[in-house]
Amino acid sequence: MATYDHLPLRRLEGTLERRTHGFGSPPPREAKAHGARIQTEIEEVVASYNELPAVEGVDPSLILKISVAGNVDEDEWRKLGLTVLSVDGDRSVVLFADDKSLQDFRNKVEAYQGEIPDGRKSPQYAGLVSAIESVSLLSASDRIGRGLNLEGITAPEDFVETDAYLLDFELYYPPDKDDIELFLYRLRQAIAPAGTVLSTYSGFQMLIARVECTGAAVRVALNLPEVAVADIPPQPDIQPEDFTEIDVGDLPAGMPPLDDAVVIGIIDSGVNFGHPLLATTEAGAIAMDPTWSASYPSIEGRLV
Repeated sequence: MATYDHLPLRRLEGTLERRTHGFGSPPPREAKAHGARIQTEIEEVVASYNELPAVEGVDPSLILKISVAGNVDEDEWRKLGLTVLSVDGDRSVVLFADDKSLQDFRNKVEAYQGEIPDGRKSPQYAGLVSAIESVSLLSASDRIGRGLNLEGITAPEDFVETDAYLLDFELYYPPDKDDIELFLYRLRQAIAPAGTVLSTYSGFQMLIARVECTGAAVRVALNLPEVAVADIPPQPDIQPEDFTEIDVGDLPAGMPPLDDAVVIGIIDSGVNFGHPLLATTEAGAIAMDPTWSASYPSIEGRLV
């Protein structure tokens, strides 16, 4: 357990190349049958979404999970007005939809089932619809992270209702940044009064809330469409107590750098030159004033 539970730890961030989703070409499909099945699944998703309760008057976001069996360029989803939120390892794409984009999606699936236009060899929008295996909402179990899985928690009912949990809830980063506070508000209201949000972090395409709450509140929060994953907070590999019984004399000297190693100069308040753990890698140290020491960070509060 981290010493200060309220302090968030950043997770990996960056710009990832995310263009195509799926693997290989889509399998051959009978357009009418396949399109009718996908259309039915879309309507079932809409019906399930409409049953999701509002949180303090704020409606849930419509977030779809679409499993794909062929390559689908991200631009194809964008043309429908759908925003790719994540690409999961199980060949699925998580998409944010609104009423208009959902209707456009329906229209293309319906057109795919229609007659093949003159001059074409395949149905309309075959590249998109043929690649789709299924359309669904994410389940609460989908949102349980790997760390919790390793602890034996794989389903919502594995959380003990009255036990206290410290978890990081990663939320999908909304297409509109103005919705960040809305997503966090729904999470706060969902866990109240049996929990609290200790801290939040909003970075580049990342939104995380560290939460302390009961197992009952965790179960509620796992049903929020805005939640991508809930997991145990990351832990440092080395704890402070690992150093309490270590004497510098017990440590082996480090390996010296190679003869052709690059020399790096550090302009700072100084290092403890000659320390056994640094001696093999230090070429030298200088002070800007001869009355200052090159071995210690400061003399009488003056920085070296």
